[in-house]
Amino acid sequence: MQKLYFLFTIILFTAQCLSAQGNYQLALEAMQKSYFPLAIEYFTKTLEQEKNNSDIYYNRALCYVKVEKHQNAITDFLKSIELDKEQPDYYYACSLSESILGYFENSNEHLKHALKLSPNNSEYYYLIALNNYYSRDYKDAIFNYKKVLEIDPQDLRAIYGIGIIHRIERNYKEATHYLNQFLGLIEKDHHLKDEVERLLKEMQKEILEQ
Repeated sequence: MQKLYFLFTIILFTAQCLSAQGNYQLALEAMQKSYFPLAIEYFTKTLEQEKNNSDIYYNRALCYVKVEKHQNAITDFLKSIELDKEQPDYYYACSLSESILGYFENSNEHLKHALKLSPNNSEYYYLIALNNYYSRDYKDAIFNYKKVLEIDPQDLRAIYGIGIIHRIERNYKEATHYLNQFLGLIEKDHHLKDEVERLLKEMQKEILEQ
């Protein structure tokens, strides 16, 4: 009787594993084909049997992002981080959703954790700077944009960002320097070319009126 019970337990466990693997594979296939609600459904079924797999939570969170359910995504990203604290992508993905929802401080905290794991990633510094900008913390925004430029001196986003902040603060000399640098690096058909040229002319007029 004990042998039969043991055999039944093994069979049941094997069936559950195969079921979980099958659901996970279906989830990945649905995700690859951009069937995100279906992928979420299969990831959820997988998690019923495999609750401690950080990748499943992470992938389901990515699907939630695609259907713009960022609060759900954050919940899953946080769970993936709880299960595996050594993956910088988990922190970065979580910070993106937090930034979209306006949780700028939380976003920056997760980005700082990501930087500890991947110190030379300019994307992390860029998003910190962007969060600083949206929080109107212009001093820290410029500091972090410059961190981006230490890694990539020709990062157009950082150069433009610094120029715009100096424009907001009416620091015309620095604004002109960075915006002209931006113009010198972009292609002629860049979508911001006309806007930057307009800003430069606007600043020249304001300087003359002082």
